[in-house]
Amino acid sequence: MKKPHIIFIHGMGEHKKEDFLKEFFTPIDKAAAHFSSLKPLSDQVVAHYIDYNELINKVRDRIKETSVENMDKKFPGIPTVLAKLNALNTQFGTDDSFWFTHVLDVLIYKSMYSDAIQARVGKKLVEAMQKATDAKQDIHIVCHSLGTAVGHDVLHKLYTNSLDDDTGKRLLSAGLNKIRSITMVANVCTLPITAADPYTSVVKPGPDGICEYFMTCRHVLDPFASIVKFDPGARWPNVLGGEFKNVVINGVGRANVHDMEHYFYDPHVYLPFFMNVYSPKFKTTSAELKAAKQAHDAMTVQGNFEALKTQMEDLDITLYWDSDKGEFVYSEDVDTMLEKLSGFLDLIDSIKGQIGTLTDEGDNDE
Repeated sequence: MKKPHIIFIHGMGEHKKEDFLKEFFTPIDKAAAHFSSLKPLSDQVVAHYIDYNELINKVRDRIKETSVENMDKKFPGIPTVLAKLNALNTQFGTDDSFWFTHVLDVLIYKSMYSDAIQARVGKKLVEAMQKATDAKQDIHIVCHSLGTAVGHDVLHKLYTNSLDDDTGKRLLSAGLNKIRSITMVANVCTLPITAADPYTSVVKPGPDGICEYFMTCRHVLDPFASIVKFDPGARWPNVLGGEFKNVVINGVGRANVHDMEHYFYDPHVYLPFFMNVYSPKFKTTSAELKAAKQAHDAMTVQGNFEALKTQMEDLDITLYWDSDKGEFVYSEDVDTMLEKLSGFLDLIDSIKGQIGTLTDEGDNDE
């Protein structure tokens, strides 16, 4: 039986393989149940999970044992930002601190450790792609959050013959099947952390890209994906041989809209994903689509979230051309970004009671 291969690259924070895959397959299987032409996706694909938590955790442990005064020696390039994070959260350094398990991951990747992370991920990615190629099956890649930046950088280097594994061996894309689809969930590629410009790199669809289909997903209240929005616009004119979808959603079905699970409960996300994986076999009717939408709407609460939307608009950071510097720059510095993010998270915390019931997975029977 034909089984497409899906390669997953996790995002920021702590992850275990079984939990991460559950965050994907639970909503996607429930979504598939709405359509008579589909069976549970978990039974129809081969899943590969790429983990780089170990490398991040080693750096976290070293940071916990290092005073701010000594940061410059052990972690060149990020000590002032670490001090800022420490000031924003008095519990910085505890294992369950948002700043320590999420924001810090981004800083670690931006630092001198990015090459080690890319080498680890690159080796596992090529191994998974080779298995799909040997089995003559389609390759799909799903990246979440920080994993979108990691995945982007690894793929760009792999397909431009500039990626080495953790032993120094050059990794090559020659002989591998062309990637059927790339899905970037909570896409953070436009943050100043990627190794190559995400708009001009080879990680795009079409004749000049490495995949047939490319989908990027952003929730309007997702602080990470919305700080600097991914939108290639006219920069991606050559997509005749592929397809690009820029999906923006606003339904609130979880307290944490950044979660992978929250994204894949939304039909605006799972429908094009089904099309990418099953096309042309995925067929549906207007009645099925209507029922799927109604099921999703029933589990979301829009309520009075105008305050959040206003705060998110203030959080928005733009990229513009500075003629004096002769380069693209961001409209806000890192300190301002962190302060705005902190304010947004405080506001979410203040209204959690309104959406507390949505965090109970037992109530979600979509």
